[in-house]
Amino acid sequence: MRQSLQRGNLSAEIADMKVNFPSGGARDAMNGIRLIFSIILLSFVSLGAKPPEVDTELEYWKRAYSINKNQSEKEALACRIGKYYYSRGLYKSAIEYLDKTGVSTCFFIRIKTLIVLGKLDEAFDLAERLKPDWLKSIIIGDIYFKKGKYQNAYTFYQLVPEDAAYKPFVLLKEAECLSLLGEMDEAQHIYSKLAGDFDGTFVAEVAKRRLKKEYREHYYIQLGAFSTEEAAISFKEKLEKEKGIELDIIDKTDGERTLYCVRYGDFPSRKGAENKAKEIFQDTIFLIGEQ
Repeated sequence: MRQSLQRGNLSAEIADMKVNFPSGGARDAMNGIRLIFSIILLSFVSLGAKPPEVDTELEYWKRAYSINKNQSEKEALACRIGKYYYSRGLYKSAIEYLDKTGVSTCFFIRIKTLIVLGKLDEAFDLAERLKPDWLKSIIIGDIYFKKGKYQNAYTFYQLVPEDAAYKPFVLLKEAECLSLLGEMDEAQHIYSKLAGDFDGTFVAEVAKRRLKKEYREHYYIQLGAFSTEEAAISFKEKLEKEKGIELDIIDKTDGERTLYCVRYGDFPSRKGAENKAKEIFQDTIFLIGEQ
């Protein structure tokens, strides 16, 4: 046995061991061999070395998983394989193994993988099983954000306490929700605070970029276009009185023709403009334009 192991021929050694067992106990013997082989493979992982006849760590983990009969060890291996696939962006392969493990350290990455794959209802069901804390609030907020329910996402992000480790990153998420909801002043207030309070950090750099208008697109809500300025002013004043808002008149010349356009807002995304338009102008014909 020692000689064959030195040659690195582990498969041949296992075959030799099988022959040495009486036929009546062959099944039990093979179960024992599988356990021994699995332990050997696990030992190689813990030592950071490659086992014989296995080209990659992934192949080795998958072989160990396939022959291991110990449930807790199988789940640990499934967790490791799932994390391996996740780290390489192979999310479908990752979830195949993550769904086979109950290891607590894999629970969050399992939910994150489901979110990436768009399996949001399944991710939500798993997230609901988490104990109530700020991490659960972030995960549920992320699920709502992915669903396009920005108000719900914002509500859950706000549940994260100020002293939580990830609060600065959560504030970025809050500001993004507000921006998509058309609440630009509130979003810019958060970005300004992050840029000042966390200067020199990644969070501050992101906030500064979002504050600079040249780093974002500009969308507006157009509510009407008129051939005379008087008609545009009349429409503008009437709508301002009804809605309690301020509108702008922009004149656009196309050849010899000039149109006076009544517009509202300056939004960093089309989605944000659409959401705001549906909120304020649901009874008015509008279109979304890009500057």
